[in-house]
Formats: sequence, C-alpha cells, structure tokens
Amino acid sequence: MQPASAISAIKFEIGYLGAIIAAICLVLVIMMNIDKYIKQIQADLEAKHNA
Repeated sequence: MQPASAISAIKFEIGYLGAIIAAICLVLVIMMNIDKYIKQIQADLEAKHNA
C-alpha cells in the first residue's frame, strides 16, 4: 500500500512533468533561432563528410 502522497507524486511525474519538460524544450528551440546558423552548420557537415 502506497500513501496518497506517493500516488499523487507518481501521477504528477507521469502526467505533468513530461509535458512541462517538453514545453521548456520547445521554448528553448524556438529561442535558439537555428536559421541564423544553418549555413555554418551545413558547411561544417560538408567539411566533415569530405574529410
């Protein structure tokens, strides 16, 4: 038998914690603005591929 607080914590971790982390990651990716760096990323990948 688990206490009610443990069951609540488990439900929070399974249900909401993943959504919170995903939302934070989404905001960080949007803020990163990869469009500024795409030319350099492509050049680096091409250089790595040719090496």
